[in-house]
Amino acid sequence: MIFNDTTSAKQGIVQDTYFEASANVNSYPLADLTRNANTALDIVVSLILGADGRWQFDSSNETTLPIGTTALVSGQQDYSFDNDYLVIKSIECSNSTGKWTRLIPIDNYDEPIALSEFQTTDGIPKYYDKMGESILLYPAPNYAIAPTDAPVGGLRAYFQRKMDYFDVADTTKAPGFANHLHKFIPLYCAYAYATAKELPKQASLERRMEMYSGNRNRGGTDEGSIANFYSYREQDVTKVLQPEYVNSI
Repeated sequence: MIFNDTTSAKQGIVQDTYFEASANVNSYPLADLTRNANTALDIVVSLILGADGRWQFDSSNETTLPIGTTALVSGQQDYSFDNDYLVIKSIECSNSTGKWTRLIPIDNYDEPIALSEFQTTDGIPKYYDKMGESILLYPAPNYAIAPTDAPVGGLRAYFQRKMDYFDVADTTKAPGFANHLHKFIPLYCAYAYATAKELPKQASLERRMEMYSGNRNRGGTDEGSIANFYSYREQDVTKVLQPEYVNSI
């Protein structure tokens, strides 16, 4: 489903929202609808990420892989990352000859010393910590190497980025997730409008949204079709049940 179908077909998210909300561009300005559509995208991403952490979801609108690279600077510990990085999946670092290794998250180290005293001698980074919008390397590198060098090297982050948001001027852009689940967006936009206007159809729209988002917010057990669909995408991975051991003493 595209965002705003300006043809005679009128099959876009904007048109479906106006139908579901019994509204039009005058009562429900396009800027407000766009803002609510982007909130709906955030909800969808949360549902997808919660469905199965092993599936590396990315918007189908993206044309590049969710991998960020930067140069290593000798003696520099702090490297900032773009705020489009919603979740850092893993960090890799090269040595001075371009050999890559995966760094260990600092939360996994068990040294009984303060971070200010940890890995203070520059060398080949082994650990990393995330703080705000910074990646801190332990130790800081004692060499410089960049993705443009030969051999290639530096710092590389695998991340989950934010959804590709709609803009008011968008027409043919579609949500970057499975087509058969797109209906959630206009339903949410209509629900947001009905809630703001205190319309009677607010309750019915909320129940219809639950087909996609589930009913756990009101104590139910249905995860909804978005989470269900994305939790079963890894059909090539065998799911194994693990026994839980209970101490009977």
